[in-house]
Amino acid sequence: MGYGVVRSVSNLEAALAKALASGKDSDVVAGPKEEPDVSVVMRIYNSSKHVAEAIDSIVDQEYGGIIELVVVYSRATSDGSLKAMLPGMERLLRRGGSVRVLVRGHNGTFRAYQDGLAAAKGRYVAALDSDNFYYPGKLLRQISFMEKSGASFSFTAYQAVDQNGKPIRNVLPPAPRDYRKFSQLVSKYYVDINTVVLDRRFRKLMLRAFRCISGSAYDRCFEDYLMGMVASLRGELEYVGERLNAYRIWEGNFTMLKSATVKSKFDAAVKLAPYVQGTFAALLRINSEMRLTNKKILFGTGLTLSGDPLFISFRRVGRLRSSRGAK
Repeated sequence: MGYGVVRSVSNLEAALAKALASGKDSDVVAGPKEEPDVSVVMRIYNSSKHVAEAIDSIVDQEYGGIIELVVVYSRATSDGSLKAMLPGMERLLRRGGSVRVLVRGHNGTFRAYQDGLAAAKGRYVAALDSDNFYYPGKLLRQISFMEKSGASFSFTAYQAVDQNGKPIRNVLPPAPRDYRKFSQLVSKYYVDINTVVLDRRFRKLMLRAFRCISGSAYDRCFEDYLMGMVASLRGELEYVGERLNAYRIWEGNFTMLKSATVKSKFDAAVKLAPYVQGTFAALLRINSEMRLTNKKILFGTGLTLSGDPLFISFRRVGRLRSSRGAK
């Protein structure tokens, strides 16, 4: 694998262009040698429309530590994303941060996140999709919460926004007394990757878990859903009760079933189902290898159609069963 280290902003664009022209998997690193305090993993595939805003929201964080931006960049990208990324990355370097770009041939989001997590050097690791953005203070507040509480894995509430960034509604987990419950997490799906921060210990745990599902059979999987369930089974799921992220609702996001028409909702549900089922299968495999719980894990999904008016419901059900019953 090619590997380039550049220390000056002026050399970053040239190094990235060379890495892309090679046609091979390669890494480009820019910035100080000091260990970062937090790494933010971002996946890039035809992301030119919103990626500049996403990176700016990282650079503008009210956070005193060193921020590392870890970009997993698909070589299949063809919409000018690189040009859109560069100004924000250069601003981060000028502010004392670092940039690590992983140029990869695949464009699957699940595998891209694994590559980014493995490459991250920070004491904490966050993530941000290229079409979303952080609110000011996100990293400072969430990491401060984790340092004070000793949490290894945390997530937050977030706000849904439209394509122009205008708030639509808040997206909140169940009441605090319920959010750790495995069955609640499975059915409600409220841990979003853009809100997650994990420490080095949990990062190491997840890298081990990902090695258990390294085959292509597990490529259709939601990393945030999976990590949330792992954290829940280990009793490490912690919630920061603030809206610290914006989640953009637009045609590029198919995981949120918020489309306006019945047909589009049905199409989205059909597309979503195999990813949910793949995530369930991945957790069962990980549990068989790592023994996250001694209880039996039971999963189920269903797509319900009812008429007059036509209603569509995609259900996810999960239970832990022992001699004392389900949980």
